[in-house]
Order: sequence, then structure tokens, then C-alpha cells
Amino acid sequence: MRRALLPILILLQLLAFPGAGAAQTVTADVDTATVALGHSLTLTVTVEGGSGEVNHGLITDFKVISRGTSTNYQYINGQSRHTVTYTYTLIPLKKGRLTIPSLPVEIRGKKVRTNEIHITVTDPGQAEAPRAEQEIFVEAGISKQSAYVGEQLIYTFRLYRTVNINNIRFQRPDFKGFTAEQIGEEGSSQRVISGRRFHVTELSYVLLPLEPGPITIEPAALQCDVIRQDRRRTLGFFFDNSFRGESQVLQTQPQTVEVLPLPSYNGDAPFSGLVGRFSMSAEMEKSTLETGGSATLSLTINGNGNIMDAGAPEFHVPDSFKVYKDAAEEEIALDREGYFGKKTFRTALVPVEPGEYRIDPIRVSYFDTRSQTYQTLSSQTFSLSVSPSAQTETLAVYSASEPGTGTDRKAVAFTGRDILPLKEDLDALEPKRPLPMHHFALFLLCPALLFAGAWTYGRIRHKSDEPAILMTKKSRKALQEAGKADLSQENFLANLHRALTAAICARTRICREAITADEAGDLLQETGYPEPETRKIAQTLARIESARFSGQDLDEARKSLLSETREEIKGLLR
Repeated sequence: MRRALLPILILLQLLAFPGAGAAQTVTADVDTATVALGHSLTLTVTVEGGSGEVNHGLITDFKVISRGTSTNYQYINGQSRHTVTYTYTLIPLKKGRLTIPSLPVEIRGKKVRTNEIHITVTDPGQAEAPRAEQEIFVEAGISKQSAYVGEQLIYTFRLYRTVNINNIRFQRPDFKGFTAEQIGEEGSSQRVISGRRFHVTELSYVLLPLEPGPITIEPAALQCDVIRQDRRRTLGFFFDNSFRGESQVLQTQPQTVEVLPLPSYNGDAPFSGLVGRFSMSAEMEKSTLETGGSATLSLTINGNGNIMDAGAPEFHVPDSFKVYKDAAEEEIALDREGYFGKKTFRTALVPVEPGEYRIDPIRVSYFDTRSQTYQTLSSQTFSLSVSPSAQTETLAVYSASEPGTGTDRKAVAFTGRDILPLKEDLDALEPKRPLPMHHFALFLLCPALLFAGAWTYGRIRHKSDEPAILMTKKSRKALQEAGKADLSQENFLANLHRALTAAICARTRICREAITADEAGDLLQETGYPEPETRKIAQTLARIESARFSGQDLDEARKSLLSETREEIKGLLR
């Protein structure tokens, strides 16, 4: 019996440690060494002796699309072989002799490199069939070929098809040099081209250029399986209908945008950094008030453009006022024309001295993309009449009598008894029954017990309302969500941002839905949090915001960002 079990045990051991009998090597191969621009090739990285992590981020001449992983186990003549194959689709970004560099592959802590491969990319071969004759194709477009820094552009991807498809995998461009945000969900429509009806799927993104110069938006890529029907004749007159998927990789043409710098600004009003079309309105809550009262100045900026970048306009207030600025209120939305909405800034003015005061017009300058000139928005002049406060206390003044005047003296008379009369009888001296000691102790403890009970009840009742506790629970819940492996990058960054901002709020004992990196640094410094940790937390928050709103692919940096944020949250909630 033991002899029969021995081979099985050996086999199980070899399967449990498939790399024990094989050297760990990696190889890279392509299905073709020559490809026309606009077409694709397949790269396979094969790892022998175990699985590994392939770093394909070094490939810069091609757009890389992962096609999945396959695993193969073999056991022949007492030898086990474990092979893992990683497949990628590469789309060349330019013509010429391009290089797939040696790629590092980490296997059980050890780094092994693939071989270098050279690919020749030629001009497109024969002209493609006209669009109307194709059954499936993609295209991309940009709303403007030239734009100023900060000006909105709309990038649109469209998929046209007359066939059924599945297993769709879309890879958007990296949008390097832009901030990018998808506009809503994908849209569907029908379109007739040269008499053929196509089903059209559309995705749009709003882009904001970050720096001047020509910027090329690399091709977008889409993988899918086109459903084909096979009709095989069987038994002479019966037909067996079956379907198969034909894999295709489609890509758009690159789009180049000439980003222009903003013209030099020589105006006397502060430049707000806004680019687009905007208007401004201002309102003073009241024009007459008393010292110690309050009047709120509200200023609202409306428009289409980078409205989210609008800051609180500066204006001069007389020294006789105390100024309290409120957090900005914003209502910003996104549609097929880009960002639009408004931001409202409120400032409370509290006079400390009576008088007649004036606040000069508030002026804000922005760059108008339609006229391509700087425009200045201006409010009206505000007048404030401040009167002394009517709530003054009347002081009673007492003075000593004048010298030489006497005082009337009266004889002492018995006018009545005290509330607690004196003991005037002899029986008051008789001993009374003493109070028992345990009653006396209970009498002394009653106030303390009542206070402790009321305090405990209040703590239990109001515990859930404390900002620190609420924000701590919110931070831990969001951090737990961010740690899920199957989470998309967008949801990962949103939960990570929510977890870190909630931890900052818990530390500073406030309730806020959103905090900028600068606000986080100021709030933590006010609570005495150590300056190096404060600076590091602000940098991490800014890094998360940048990755979240720019759409950049984190790849391997995702794990390190999660670990770094987790440690900072642990320190904040300690």
C-alpha cells in the first residue's frame, strides 16, 4: 500500500512546486518582424519555471494592449514543466526601425530579462476599403486643432459596426499633456453612410491643455470579437448552425493639437487664470447696519471653461471691519461642450466703528476664447452706513456725600424674625438622634452619582454626532474599499481620496466632504501635527488628485500608493 502511494505523493509534490525541476527562463517572441503603420503585431513573453511579473512600461514606440495570460503544466518522464505565457498586442506609433527593449520579469524576487526585438514599420500598404464598405471601423476626432493653455477641447471616439461583437476591450489614449475627464456614459445611435445603416457607439472626453507646444494624442485602441455564423451541412439536408468569434484589433489615427500660450497680460485687474467665457454678479446683503452687526458680500462667477479653477477675488475692505471668508460654493457640471457652472464666494463684514464706508468695485480679468482677448468683469460700488449699536448698558453712578453733611441716625429697632429663627428655648440644647453613617455616605454620593449618570447618558446619546468619530468610521470604510483587488482604477482613487480626506477631518475634528492639498496642510498645522508628516500627507493627497482627474494609468504604482496612504491614515487616526 505504501509503495502504491509513493508515486502519487511524488507527483503531488512536483505539482505543488512546479518550478523545482526547471530553470527559470524568459523569452520574448513576435508573430512578425515587419508591419505596416496602422496595423498591429502580437508579442508573447513566455516564463518557464513559474509565473512572473512583466514590466512592459519600457515599451515606448508601441501602444501596448494586454491580451491575457495562459498557463501550461506538463509532466513527462518524471520531469515537470510549468510555463506561463503573457500575450500583448502592439500598435506602432511611428514608422521606421523600432525596438522592443529587453523587459525585466520578476520571478519569486529574482529579476530575469527578455531578449531585445527589432521591428520594421513601413508605410501603410494598399489603401483600405472605403468606410461605407467596411463592416466595422473606428475613428477619433478633436473639436479644435489649436487651442490656448487651459482652453477646453472635446475628444470623441466612435465605433461604427454592422455586425454583432462581444468581448469588447477599449483602451483610451494616455492624453499626456492634458487633464482628461470622460463626459457621461457612452452614447449609441444609428447612422446611414452611403446607403448602409451603422450602429454607432460614442465616447467623449473633455481635455484641458497644460502647457504650450504641439501635443500628439496617441491612437485609441479597441479589441473585440466579431461574431461569425458557420453553416455546416450534415446528413445531406440538415444544417447545424454554430457561431465563432473572430478577434480584431482596431485603432484610430493620432490627433495633433497645437497648444498656444496665453498672450502677455498687461491689465490692472488681477488675472484670475480663467479661460473661456464668464460673467460675474455681486450683491451686498444690506447697506445699513450697527457696529457689531454683520453684512454678507456674495460674489458669483458663472461661465463655460475651467470654472473649477476660479479663486476668491481679492478686494479692499476698510480697516474698521473684521472680515470672515466662507468656503466657496460650486455648482459645476459636464456636458458635450465641456465644463460649465458657477462658483459663489461669500464674505461676512463686521464693523467695529460707526461711520460711512465704501467698497470699491471688485474686478476680475479672464481670457475670452471667442474674442481671444482679455476681458475684465467688474461689480458695482458698495456703500455701508454703520451706526452705533443700540444695545448699550446704562451704568448706575454712585458718589460719596459732600463734606460737612451729616447722616441721620436712628435707634435700633426689632423689625422681625429671620427666615431661620434663632433657637431661643432650652429644649434646643437637647441631643438629637444621629444620622446613620451609611445614610450620610449615600447623601454625599448622590450628587456625584447623578452627575455621572447624566454625563454617561449624554456621551452615549451624542457619541455618534462627534465629527472625529464620524470621520474615522468613514475613513476606515473607504480605505477598506480601496484595498479590494478587483476595483477599477477610478473607484480605487476615489475611495483612496475619500479615506485620506476623512482621516484629516477626523484629526482636525471637522466634517467636510472635500479638502484640497493646501487646506489639508493648513488644517494639520493648526492642530500642531508634525510638519514633515503634514507636508508628506499634503503631497500624497495632491498625487491622488492628480492621478484621479488626469486619468493617468498607475500600473505598478497602485500598490505603493495604497501602502503609503494606509500608513499616513494610521498615523492620523492614532
